[in-house]
Amino acid sequence: MSFSKRHFYSSSPRVERGRAIHLKGDPKKGKNFLYCNGSSVFIIDIDNPLICDQYTEHQYNTTVAAYSPSGYYIASGDSAGYVRIWDTINQEHVLKLEIRPISGAIYDIDWTFDSKRIVVGGDGKDVFGCAFLWDTGATVGTIAGHSKPITSVSFKPNRPFKLVTSSEDQQCNFYKGPPFKFTHSLREHEKFINCTRFSPDGKFFMSVGSDRKGFLYNGKEGTLVKEISDNENGHKGGIYSLSWSPDSTQVLTASADKTCKLWDIETSKVVTTFTFSERPTVQHQQLGTLWQGNHMLSVNLGGDISYLDSQNPNTPHRVIKGHMKLSKKLAVDKKSDNFYTGGSTGYIRSWKYDEGSLEGFKGKAHDNTVIGLDVCEEQIYSLSKDNKFLITPTTETEFNGSQTTFDVSPTCLGVSQAQPGLSFIGFLDSTIKTLNQGDVKGTTKIDCIPTCIAVSPNGENVAVGGKDKKIRIMAISNNELETLYVLEGHRGEITDVKFSPNGEMLAVTDSNRYLMIYKGKELLLGEWCFHTARVECVDWNEDNIHLVSGSLDSAIFIWNIEQPKKRIKIKTAHIGGVSDVKWKNSNVVLSTGADATIKSWDIEF
Repeated sequence: MSFSKRHFYSSSPRVERGRAIHLKGDPKKGKNFLYCNGSSVFIIDIDNPLICDQYTEHQYNTTVAAYSPSGYYIASGDSAGYVRIWDTINQEHVLKLEIRPISGAIYDIDWTFDSKRIVVGGDGKDVFGCAFLWDTGATVGTIAGHSKPITSVSFKPNRPFKLVTSSEDQQCNFYKGPPFKFTHSLREHEKFINCTRFSPDGKFFMSVGSDRKGFLYNGKEGTLVKEISDNENGHKGGIYSLSWSPDSTQVLTASADKTCKLWDIETSKVVTTFTFSERPTVQHQQLGTLWQGNHMLSVNLGGDISYLDSQNPNTPHRVIKGHMKLSKKLAVDKKSDNFYTGGSTGYIRSWKYDEGSLEGFKGKAHDNTVIGLDVCEEQIYSLSKDNKFLITPTTETEFNGSQTTFDVSPTCLGVSQAQPGLSFIGFLDSTIKTLNQGDVKGTTKIDCIPTCIAVSPNGENVAVGGKDKKIRIMAISNNELETLYVLEGHRGEITDVKFSPNGEMLAVTDSNRYLMIYKGKELLLGEWCFHTARVECVDWNEDNIHLVSGSLDSAIFIWNIEQPKKRIKIKTAHIGGVSDVKWKNSNVVLSTGADATIKSWDIEF
């Protein structure tokens, strides 16, 4: 048995309201771009976002990453001030250097055009920026002159070497070097300066800020050339990001006014205004841009990456969506190529297997973590810690289907595939409610808090796992549940239960690392304890022989009940832990986890 990774559905960039996000591209090949989320750096193929790599060696949350101009190395910074420089050639991403140039979060990174020097800016305690050699970490100047955190840094992309920094102190500082020394400050802005960038030809640099203004400066001397403004068509909110066109004649800007604008530098006028919705919300605030080759990208407050189309400025020609935080639950529609994920922020995402994220549903499904998710007969069943249970048709574009609200917090959800509309929800008050199309039809009291529920394929029985380390096999009778027998022997609370497709066996996982297989009242397999932490989830293959399990130890195991000693281990499948796994078909596994990503794995038996 063996495995290989097929598709990688990456997380969204981690964004923060009121702060620019700096996307960085591959300056050599123009093929990839970078962004950060959690403790990871994501390397995304700009033409096919399903081709993705993930760097996971930071101990703290990553904040920004930048390619060297040679394309052979990436420098990434984190919230604790560490910068790691690692190669892009090897799959292992061998570390070249780790350094802590400032004692706080890194907000921006840039390289000199010869790939020998790096500058970082951020929120340090003693200094707000540092320039150093890429291979030794030796400093190459002093980044002085700012009284507040540095928000952006940019090297002149050709000789003579110049450096410009921008800050929350409302000024840009200009440096000559190396070694880089402060020469003068530029104080045209009246509020925070969010982004400063040299043009690709080095002739100019431009700054934009929360005062809705942009200023163009001479790249060689650091003197003001003019203000880039358009009173009629300019931004009506703070400007967070700018990116130059490859020919240095135009600039793309992103703003809190929920638009992006394309500016002509010579005339200082807006050429094109990009909008993202007829009814924009705060989530449509644009915080970041990237202009790489023929691609213009923008990132909004929701973490969505839009590919802008100058020929159709009101509709991006592609939007990459994902989860910004923990992706908790996964549901596969066996009758189509779609699957669905629910996250810790309440969003439910819709995906197509070979395409990635779909436009999906507008708005949030829930206001808290999704703890139950399933799909049956073109209906999505979702349960959340916000005490709401939703049934949403897969054909809808908004979450406006059946909604049921409870007074007691729910704990788990089980959906019948044999009887569409029939579902069971467990609660903290040790009850299980029977629902039909969202209407409560009955309530059953048990003597423990239910933690997981599975409905048998024939729709006649229910397996209920509990905090008391027991599994109750119950019969469905007149909208209530009647206990048939109880399975005991686990030494940790039950975390997941699943009936085999033929209904003859039951897989059970627990917090004590075990996966056990039962056939009726008989324990069929009880020695599978190869995870090193709480097992979160399990699912059966349609062949009734193979299973997949995921754990907080970040690993996924593929099991074979006919050959119990044979198994596949997918190590570090999801950094921070695996939260859910599902078989898409007999040879493909989908998984999701704490790193907010979804991955598909080809399994060969």
